[in-house]
Amino acid sequence: MLSRILVFTCAFAAAGTASADLILGAQIGRQSLDIRQTDSFGNVEEDTSESDTSLGLIVGVGQPGGGSRIVAEWHAFSIGDEVDLDLLDVSYSYFFPSLTKSSDSQLRPFIGGDFGYGWLDVSAIPGYNSGDDSNILYGARAGLNLALGNRVEIEVGARYTVVDLDAEL
Repeated sequence: MLSRILVFTCAFAAAGTASADLILGAQIGRQSLDIRQTDSFGNVEEDTSESDTSLGLIVGVGQPGGGSRIVAEWHAFSIGDEVDLDLLDVSYSYFFPSLTKSSDSQLRPFIGGDFGYGWLDVSAIPGYNSGDDSNILYGARAGLNLALGNRVEIEVGARYTVVDLDAEL
């Protein structure tokens, strides 16, 4: 746990610049996780796990109304009772010029990329060994950002993240 917090803190220390503002935000979303399981005979079983609506914290650096932003996010999934998946990613988003002419509320499309790390933790199951794995993740994101004022923004978007994790039971 301490090492994860240290990685999170170091990512922001490296990403921050003297002229950037700290961004704090709340995230509401729903995640879908594709799971592929292969048994010892080579049979493949595919499944999808979806979370209920979740809340999260966003921490980042950038300038309100600026052209880009760097954000770190931490996502946690539970797969059944035995498997936990944690994803820590740092994303870069580029904002295009506003689609509206109003100076009070600006609607800006954005695109971006994600880079980070994922940890798979499998609890010991009676009769089996537990298996843990970790690996690099990457992804892409796109959406719309609505600036409602100098310091308030709402975003709607989608992202696709890939991480290859393998746990042997």
